[in-house]
Amino acid sequence: MTRDYPKKGSGEKKKRNPKRELAMAVEALMREPFPERSADDTLDQLHAELVLFDSRVGDTVMDIINGERVPREDLRADDEMRERLEALAASADANVASDARTYLAYLEGLEHLITLARVAIGLSSDR
Repeated sequence: MTRDYPKKGSGEKKKRNPKRELAMAVEALMREPFPERSADDTLDQLHAELVLFDSRVGDTVMDIINGERVPREDLRADDEMRERLEALAASADANVASDARTYLAYLEGLEHLITLARVAIGLSSDR
């Protein structure tokens, strides 16, 4: 009778690869559609800001994935945008609230990338 023994090291946890995790998160977010513009003027302005923030975060995380150094300041969440979107998500206007929640969900995806990017370069995951 022969026994099947597990291969050496098979019970060990895999070592985390923060850059790989970051790259996978970027790919996942890229599969998500970017939110549409809103008919509401305030949200339309926030949409423009979200476009710029998306571009900045995208450039920064790609630099990290490619092994380039980035300034710490480039790895900050936009707390002001988050606060404004959260306020609009609580709006009595159903269309405004819905659009704000959509923008907020996309912003959360960008914030997740920032957290992973901070970890990938050895910083605290704090915003």
